[in-house]
Amino acid sequence: MRKFSFAFLILLSFCTRKPKEIQRYKLIYIKGKPLYVELATNPEEWEKGLMGRDSLPDSCGMLFIFPYSDVRSFWMKNTTLPLSLAYIDSTFVIREIHELKPLDETPVFSKSRVQYVIEVNRGWFERNRIKEGDTVFIPFIK
Repeated sequence: MRKFSFAFLILLSFCTRKPKEIQRYKLIYIKGKPLYVELATNPEEWEKGLMGRDSLPDSCGMLFIFPYSDVRSFWMKNTTLPLSLAYIDSTFVIREIHELKPLDETPVFSKSRVQYVIEVNRGWFERNRIKEGDTVFIPFIK
């Protein structure tokens, strides 16, 4: 009988999706804490983000990957989940963390140029003692 890796079992239990969607989740680490992220890598995915979702498992989130650093802005249009957002620079350092309100269409701009953004359930960063200045380890990006 084949053995499954512990990480894969966690992925299945925390981020249950259709088999095709499971492939979109990748494991990253922030200050040693594992987080499974769905990737948003193109304009359509960046625009949609987590819109229209009813829930988000606690150990899962969305990682927005942009091709270059720039001042970014996010809003909560059509997003009913309370979220926390981290703006991350090109060296994988968290520059800002913001708490976002459901359905709030007010843009939240980064104060500096960033290349990555992570959205998670509101309070996830705080519960895991993750703060500005911490480093994100994204093994599949060099």
